[in-house]
Amino acid sequence: MQYDLTEEQRMLQNMVRRLAKERVEPGAGKRDAAAEFSWEQVDLLRENGLYGIDFPEAYGGSGAGMLAMAIAIEELSKVDASTGLLIADQELGSLPIMLAGNEEQKRRYLPKLASGEQLAAFALTEPAAGSDVARLRCRAVREGDSYVLNGTKNFITNGGVAHIVTVYAVTDPQGPPRKNAGVFVVEKGTPGFSVGKKEDKMGIRWSDTVSSSSRTAEFPEQTFSGATVTALRS
Repeated sequence: MQYDLTEEQRMLQNMVRRLAKERVEPGAGKRDAAAEFSWEQVDLLRENGLYGIDFPEAYGGSGAGMLAMAIAIEELSKVDASTGLLIADQELGSLPIMLAGNEEQKRRYLPKLASGEQLAAFALTEPAAGSDVARLRCRAVREGDSYVLNGTKNFITNGGVAHIVTVYAVTDPQGPPRKNAGVFVVEKGTPGFSVGKKEDKMGIRWSDTVSSSSRTAEFPEQTFSGATVTALRS
């Protein structure tokens, strides 16, 4: 079993390390103190092709693998963890589409996510369940060719800036826990979907972390109020 980095991985490591030192580290403290999302850092990663490291080549990625992606995240996070999270959350939000999306869904979403033209978020955590999929309350009810989502998510990284959010929701409340949920793609601007308050954190402050809800009277921060969305592999 190989434990050493390949020549290509070392080249990537050196490139990202230099980029981090020259373009990310300067101003990192100010960005963190301001706690305002940095589209400038988003553009920097786009320009250097760092979003699609682990994305398949067929959909515009580099196909370099998860270890290469982890190397890039590590080098960026040494100087600014919020910048490193841009790549990490792009992967996390896109992975359900890579793993479970049908071909039409992959071609619709992955190229723009691989290039960084669009940002992704991953919505699993809920106020009453944390990240325990056996206790999720967000519901998805099928209506024709689509699903209607109602529920609340919180502590969602990139939730306020993402163009698409992959959302876990229960499709069969009577089914066995951990096997009764599906993943849904919710696009920014979907009727019924809204973004609520941004969390004021102790660190990694300019990384966007928000909450969401479908019952605005009970959860005024953010909403999926009857959002009609597409299921992966529907």
